[in-house]
Amino acid sequence: MFQGAGDWILVSKTNAPASPWQRLYLAAYSVATLGFGAYEPDSPAGRLLTASSAMTGFIVLTFSVGAVSTISQVLAARDAVIAAMHAHAEALEAGADPAEALDRTLDLVAVPLSSVASAIQTLPVQHRLHGETEARAFSRALDQLDRALPDASTDPRSRLAARSMDQILEVLARDWLRPWLAGDGRRVGIEAFLRADRLEGTAER
Repeated sequence: MFQGAGDWILVSKTNAPASPWQRLYLAAYSVATLGFGAYEPDSPAGRLLTASSAMTGFIVLTFSVGAVSTISQVLAARDAVIAAMHAHAEALEAGADPAEALDRTLDLVAVPLSSVASAIQTLPVQHRLHGETEARAFSRALDQLDRALPDASTDPRSRLAARSMDQILEVLARDWLRPWLAGDGRRVGIEAFLRADRLEGTAER
């Protein structure tokens, strides 16, 4: 579109050949699929390039919007898990029965945790799981949940939550948590996650 013959792209009102800046403008709004009509291709090659630009822009925008939407949903799921574990800790401090408190908590965390585990496999959300404060720490939420889960449970929500934690920690251990890992297993992975968040010395909630 930029290097073609001078008469490939014409100004619609005057039929004069478009300048390089006008070609750049056409390329930009073609990729953005806007189609203002201020300029028009006047050759088969120009039409092909314009159509290709528009199709490329449509594909890129579609995937970009989809990715941003999915990442937003993942972050909302992360926040739901953190909020649920804060509520769980507060319920225990208020004297709630641990089994009943866990039952309510599993209703709130099993599905969101599974969403995070699925997304972390393919989307760039790992850095979003880092918590700079205790109140916003996903690592602390996993720590609390792991301590609350029974060692062996037939509850599908408990098994889903445990499997999701394992998947999340497995992905994080490939790169981010590697310097803090000192072995294998979920508990080791969570402790490494806490060290990465610099929360290993904070009081449990």
